[in-house]
Formats: sequence, structure tokens, C-alpha cells
Amino acid sequence: MIYVICGPTASGKSSLAHQLFDLLNTKPLILNADAYQIYRGLDILSAKVSKDSKYYPYYRLIDIKNIDETFSVAEYQNMARSIIYDQLKQGKDIIVCGGTGLYIRALFYDYEFYEHDKHVDLTVYEKYTNEELHDLLKQLDISEANKIHPNNRKRVIRTLALIQSMKMSKTEYNSKQEHKIIFDNVKFICLFPNRQELYYKINDRVDEMINKGLIDEVKKLSTISNFSLTSINAIGVKECLKYLKKEISLEELKEEIKQKTRRYAKRQFTFFKHQLPCIMYNNKDEFIKEFERNFKNEKRN
Repeated sequence: MIYVICGPTASGKSSLAHQLFDLLNTKPLILNADAYQIYRGLDILSAKVSKDSKYYPYYRLIDIKNIDETFSVAEYQNMARSIIYDQLKQGKDIIVCGGTGLYIRALFYDYEFYEHDKHVDLTVYEKYTNEELHDLLKQLDISEANKIHPNNRKRVIRTLALIQSMKMSKTEYNSKQEHKIIFDNVKFICLFPNRQELYYKINDRVDEMINKGLIDEVKKLSTISNFSLTSINAIGVKECLKYLKKEISLEELKEEIKQKTRRYAKRQFTFFKHQLPCIMYNNKDEFIKEFERNFKNEKRN
């Protein structure tokens, strides 16, 4: 059985994963589905399980990249699927836990990621302004163009290169995929406390992160190497760097992180509600009670 524990940040996902781990009593793997727990050193910021925890040895896809390295959804899909296939061959349960919706959807649905042909000459786009590039993309794939800001030059060029390589629009390519779940026996569990309770937990978590040494964590990592284009997008990194440059006060730092995290939590819930076949629970105890009740019924039968 594959148990997918998702939901917004600070909703109790890791705690539920650990409780479920103990209840299953089969020592399943816990497969990380958080975009920033993959980075070594981002421990406080990503609320990563402690290396001293009894659960840490059973985690996969955490601490696999340095902060100066990028990591894509396609890479995650490839590595995570390999782990799941291996576990299923052994007849073992798997717990997937995290709040990065794109990782989870790419892992379980029949998404194929197309990389542009390396022989495509990207220099032909250098003479175009951002607006001209975006207009060109509109002519070739209006749906995809509407998803990308005109000033996101790199992504616009990458999409144009894909279209040139595939000989079709990205929208047309995506429509050819069935978007069906490729694994059997998958249970999607989404934790979502009421909004007021969740925001309180988020605010409390940010204060706790600061008290545990979040600023020093970011400072230390920034002295070792540069943050990559993906790692720097972890909420809290840019804010701490601004604070270290004395551009904002400590209170402004806290408020920026809290505000951005609350907005992110709202987007997460919308994604999980509409993009995955989740069963919604207000808290982890609701699921645990249901699981124990069903487990006891199975034992009787």
C-alpha cells in the first residue's frame, strides 16, 4: 500500500507519517515530497526530520543535494519512481510525505517530461526583446504563454525550444497524455486544519524557526556557496539574506516569512483539493482513528 500524506505547511504531515510508520509495524520507507528537504543544511527552514530521530534512516530523498545545485520535478519523478518500484517488488508499504504538489502529481500520474533537443540553437532568440519573445510564444502556444510572465525570459526561451524540438505545442503534447495514476493501491491523505488554526500554527512555527537559529543556518550556508535557482526559492532564504544585509529588521523578517508562508499554504490547499483525489482530514488524529478502526475490522475478518 502507498500512503500519500500531503497538505499545507505546518498541518502535521511529518507527525502523521511517523505515527503511521509505527502503526504499520513493517518499517516502510518514508519518501520525501518536499522540494527543500532535499537540500543538505536547510534543516530548520524545511522542518526536516532530525538525524537523531529513529525515523531518519527510513527516509529517502532528503539531504541529497547541496544548496548550489538545482533540482527539477523531472529528476524527482525519476528518482522517486525508482524507489517505489523497488519497494513494491519487495511487497513493502510506502509512505510519501510532503507539501510539494507538483512532485506528488508528477510521481503518481503518467506525466512525461520532454527536454529540448541540445542541437536547437538558442542564440536565435538573443535579438528578441522579452515582449517579442512572449508574443512569439503566444502565436505558437497561447495557453502556455498565459502561464508565463513576459519577463521570465529564460522560461519563455526554454518553452520555445521545446516547441521547436517536439514539432508541436507544449499544450498539444500534454493533451496526448492520459493523466492517470500509474500505481495501484494508493491512498491520498490531505491534512487541512481550519484556516485560523493553520495560520496560528504557521506563525508559531516561524517564531520557533527563528529561535532555533534559522538566520544562522542561512548565514552559514551563504558563506559556503551560492544558493541555486531552486534552493533560493525556499521561503525564508531571501528574507534572511535581506536581514543579514540590514535591509529589514528582525520583526519585518518574521512578518515577511509568515505572510509568504500563509499565502503558500493557501495555494497548497487549492492544489491538493483540485489536482489530487485526496480524502480530507481536519487533523492527523481523525485519520489515525479511522485507520485503527479499519485495521481492527480487517483483523476480525
